[in-house]
Amino acid sequence: MLVVPELELELDRVGRSAKMQEELRQLRQLRDEYDDRIQRLRWSIARGGQQGQQQRGGEGGAVGDEQSRKDAQALLEAAEEQRAKLKSRHSALLRAHHRQFHPVWGQLMKTGHQNSRFAHQLERYACLYTSHVSNIAFVSPEKSFMGRLERLAHEWEYEEAQEDEERRNGAPSFGPGAAVDDIGSTSSTW
Repeated sequence: MLVVPELELELDRVGRSAKMQEELRQLRQLRDEYDDRIQRLRWSIARGGQQGQQQRGGEGGAVGDEQSRKDAQALLEAAEEQRAKLKSRHSALLRAHHRQFHPVWGQLMKTGHQNSRFAHQLERYACLYTSHVSNIAFVSPEKSFMGRLERLAHEWEYEEAQEDEERRNGAPSFGPGAAVDDIGSTSSTW
């Protein structure tokens, strides 16, 4: 068992910053949508030029083709400008979020949106971890702690979509921030 005293403060701050984390998630999702839109527009512009040359035997474009290209280019520039604004807002909010934990190093268990090196080591080497040994005082010595189910990216996205649907319908959420357990388990035995 590994005792990580900093975990108590980390959990407290994570719980307090649930709204900020949700806003960060939404901004990240919007950025991803703009990235997709920009890639489709770039591809459409490049592909449209190639198709036009093939259809005309390699000669210059017609007025209609040139106008649609200009329209697509204008849409691309607007999308890139909006993405830059979203990125700036997201970066500023992420910095503010991490400053809530520590002014220099930020969150102990995260680096941006990724698990920190410490979190990776904790997950890999600690069978069981907690902020205080006394947290397990009322747990039976016969208790088996099970590791969490590992999920792939598409499984997380599916779960997030279900949680979003539950929030819209007013169902209770049992996701991150709902109830925080101060004992983490990464293996199946105690």
